[in-house]
Amino acid sequence: MENLSLAGIFAYSLWVALSGALMPGPVLMVTVAGVTARGFGAAPRVVLGHALLELAVVAAIFRGLARVLAESGSRHVVIGVIGLAGAAALLWMAWGMGSSAWRGNLRLDLQGDPAAAARGTGARDAVAGAVASVSNPYWILWWLTLGAASMVAAMKQGLGGAAAFYLGHISGDLVWYTAVGALVAAGRRSIDDRVYRGFLLLCAVALAVLAILFGAFGLGRLAAG
Repeated sequence: MENLSLAGIFAYSLWVALSGALMPGPVLMVTVAGVTARGFGAAPRVVLGHALLELAVVAAIFRGLARVLAESGSRHVVIGVIGLAGAAALLWMAWGMGSSAWRGNLRLDLQGDPAAAARGTGARDAVAGAVASVSNPYWILWWLTLGAASMVAAMKQGLGGAAAFYLGHISGDLVWYTAVGALVAAGRRSIDDRVYRGFLLLCAVALAVLAILFGAFGLGRLAAG
């Protein structure tokens, strides 16, 4: 993971973000409700609010990690622990996504309530996107574990690595939520369950492979420490 090029960091970040976005959550619900109430334009506005919040998070993690790694006398141990935490988060994501898709427990509902959307967003989709993100405990946990671990790997490329990670992450969100927005605007109310669950299973396998790579990275750093 630590030897990825900028393009590799971007591609990795996009895939992980897309895999996470596929799981139904608050940002998806806000997107569907906003598009139902105000049209397709609500989807990119929701992603904008989400993206601005995550830009602040990435900047804070970059500065904080740079300081910790510069001052720590056990740099390899710190990186190793963060890497193992990221591997655990990836395994958790892969297991939850794969098991739910295999059992058929997941269905992507694209129906929204325009009246509820108008009341809930205050006509500002970007604000709704940010609020939906920060109110989600999974989002906070993701950034404390996998987000931090990914940033450690990306920082091998300096500021450019952090930028590639952020842009890839936001691109994954933008691809999925604008696609959902387009489907809702076109009048679709669901996506074929078999197609959706099949794609989730594919993502789960990919996340499990990434978890193994992160685990090897973390163990290697601990051994070096």
